[in-house]
Amino acid sequence: MVSESTKETLLKVFDLTKKTVHYAFIPAIIYIGMTHSNPRPSWLKLISPLA
Repeated sequence: MVSESTKETLLKVFDLTKKTVHYAFIPAIIYIGMTHSNPRPSWLKLISPLA
């Protein structure tokens, strides 16, 4: 049905997708929260707690 090379390619794509979602989830949530809040906080306040 499906060749071995296709299976390997799909596994690589799924692995890359899994890693991307794993490392991008929290920054995406922070970005969405910052852009949809009122008043909009600055990036400096996010990075530095003393700002």
